[in-house]
Amino acid sequence: MSLPSIPDPAVLRRGRRGMLLLMLVLSTFGACGLTGSVGALSAPPPALDSSVEQAAGDGEAASRALVEAFWEAPARKALAVANLLLSALLLVASGSWALLRASAPWWTRQAVAANALWTLADAGQQLWVLHEGRDVLLPLLEAELRAQLGEQAAQQPVHGEYVLIGYALLALLWGGLRLGAYVWAWRRAHAEEVLAALRAFRGLRG
Repeated sequence: MSLPSIPDPAVLRRGRRGMLLLMLVLSTFGACGLTGSVGALSAPPPALDSSVEQAAGDGEAASRALVEAFWEAPARKALAVANLLLSALLLVASGSWALLRASAPWWTRQAVAANALWTLADAGQQLWVLHEGRDVLLPLLEAELRAQLGEQAAQQPVHGEYVLIGYALLALLWGGLRLGAYVWAWRRAHAEEVLAALRAFRGLRG
């Protein structure tokens, strides 16, 4: 019986390192996604009042109204359930590498593609909530900014739009970072040294 071919030791080391890092990234995103989705599905609804008239003098009114707006988003529960399932898929993909399954690249491809689509949907929902709640959030944000500025508020204009734009940019930034991680995982799962290491370890295991 012929022995399995062993790749160059340097290639094998890079491939092993790539496999370990890939498992770490998939496991981290999967575990965080599971935790977040379970929290979103099990948390009680916030007892909030987004009324401008009742909360105009409250320094935390804008934050509470923003939480309420995201809680009442139509797709919140659907996205949370999808995140639960897709995060589990990331853990399955990570486990397939740990078990040296030949199907590990396939599982990774399915997991990162599905989670990338979810990331786009989640970012879209956040932008939609900020846009639809603009008329309620803007007065609250401006009242909160005036309360923070104190006497300086009378000397300079207060623009709540900038805060909403900041929230939108943060949503886009976080979504972009997640998409970048998924693109990296896709490329790592199909890198030649990673595939060579997977074949070598499978051959050694027999």
